[in-house]
Amino acid sequence: LSCDEGNAHRFGATVGVGFTGSYATEQTYRSLLLGSAIRAELFTGVKVMPSAASVHLSLSLGLRGPVFGVTSACA
Repeated sequence: LSCDEGNAHRFGATVGVGFTGSYATEQTYRSLLLGSAIRAELFTGVKVMPSAASVHLSLSLGLRGPVFGVTSACA
């Protein structure tokens, strides 16, 4: 398969994850608890969103089709 500007809309990404953003979450809590920050960094929410992996993949490959992030939990 070849993906180029003419057919990029026909290629998408689906990536499944179980848990995301643990490092960003930990760093945010640490900064807030130690008093080195009064609020979370601007992009903390983007770093921990479950669809981040599929979005990053599609942007890296230039895909313009549907993008899905599949998540699950041990519940």
